[in-house]
Amino acid sequence: MPFATQSLPESSPTSGFGEFSAFAIYKLPSEEGVSYGVGSLLVAPTGSHNLGQGKWQTGLSAMAFFSQNHTIQFGSLFQWQASFAGKEDRDDVSLLTPQLFFIWQAGKALRYVGRSSRTGY
Repeated sequence: MPFATQSLPESSPTSGFGEFSAFAIYKLPSEEGVSYGVGSLLVAPTGSHNLGQGKWQTGLSAMAFFSQNHTIQFGSLFQWQASFAGKEDRDDVSLLTPQLFFIWQAGKALRYVGRSSRTGY
């Protein structure tokens, strides 16, 4: 359950819980060092203080992960979600979230670089 703080111009920051999101990925048969998967996504409107969309949402997830060696791994996770129920006074949701990640393992340490972008329509 995420905890969020929102700051709007000319108002005090608001803090509270965001929406609960869960997804499951089914790993498809693939080659060694390469993994692909697809699955479903569910979002429950648990946000407090208007910190969420206020809508039940469901959608699809797709993942690709490449680990050709033990030092460098990279991949992506794409999630699309759309609302199907919830508060009538809230806008409907249709959202695509692509996430790219790069993992570099230096010795026994782990370095992670990730990038996420949210696109709604």
